[in-house]
Amino acid sequence: AVTYPCNQRSEMTELFDTYAAEYEKLSGDVNTQVAEVANLKGERRKAKLKKIAKDMEELKAALKNLDAELLTSSQELKPKLRMRVSNYRSDFMAIEREYQNATSTSINMDRDDLLGGRTTEEIAADERTRLLAGTQRLEQHSQSIARSKRIAAECEDVGQDIMQNLGRQREGIERSINMVRETNAEVTRAGKGITIMQRRAMTNKLILALIIISLVAAILLIVWFKYLRPLFQ
Repeated sequence: AVTYPCNQRSEMTELFDTYAAEYEKLSGDVNTQVAEVANLKGERRKAKLKKIAKDMEELKAALKNLDAELLTSSQELKPKLRMRVSNYRSDFMAIEREYQNATSTSINMDRDDLLGGRTTEEIAADERTRLLAGTQRLEQHSQSIARSKRIAAECEDVGQDIMQNLGRQREGIERSINMVRETNAEVTRAGKGITIMQRRAMTNKLILALIIISLVAAILLIVWFKYLRPLFQ
């Protein structure tokens, strides 16, 4: 069965993980049951195949749920989820082929039983064939698991790079905000200084005007008392 490391679960939806766990459990159970069919005969083999057929329907339903959840996932998660669903679908097709092979083998075995059975050599040859097929299936599953782990590791590396880039961007934004605050403070201080200078200039103008008025008044008084007043006496 296809599996993924738990450290990737934090990036995926809870509902998708639920369906994925359900699929992985069913996939493992069906694989085990298909491998057991080769060692069963008669009614026990038929009952096992019937049970596998029922589990295959549940496995197909779980795969449909994963497809539906993929459609509703975010654009950020969709590529990774699509890769997982693709691996699950490949796994399902492999299990379906093994189930069909087991069903065909069972039909052939039933036919041989009706014809009077097989020789010891034929049984041994069939067992060797089934063992070889089981070994190949295990190798395929192992390769699938290795691919899944590699993809998960690559996704984790990409996620770490994204987090580092976001951290650097956040630091840059914080520095920009601090610079803006400092600039605003400097502008405020400069505005206060300009206001003080304007007030001082206005005060100096008023003082200068009073001095000029005082001088003109003094000059007029001097002219009055010294030149004009004697003329009127």
